[in-house]
Amino acid sequence: MLNPFPELLAFGLGSYFLVPAILRITIATVFVYLALTHFKNKRVVASEFTMLSHEMAIWAVGVAILAEFAVAALLFVGAFTQIVAIVALVGCIKALILKKKFSSLYPLSALAYTLVGVIALSLLFTGAGAFAFDLPL
Repeated sequence: MLNPFPELLAFGLGSYFLVPAILRITIATVFVYLALTHFKNKRVVASEFTMLSHEMAIWAVGVAILAEFAVAALLFVGAFTQIVAIVALVGCIKALILKKKFSSLYPLSALAYTLVGVIALSLLFTGAGAFAFDLPL
């Protein structure tokens, strides 16, 4: 069957430049959502850390929020994309393992964390794509 839009595939424009950029911005949006959700529910999330004192738990949640915002910002601008993709992939694996125990810390479904992990794995192999500060592969 013929491709209905062959000009979109010319010179590999979509697969090498635009698709990784779209995936990068999508995963950055997910991390902004997670950071904002944790910021709004900081006390509830901190209450799940029973092994820490209340002040230390709030501090730990604050560090997690800053880390999520940092990952989102770096992915959005395309800086250190492959390193941040590894961090996001490890975070998604951690979320899949600990989701049942810390439900307010990991508010997304297991399927959502799996999809974010697959996107991070894709960014690890393809690089940042178009409109990024990373050097091309």
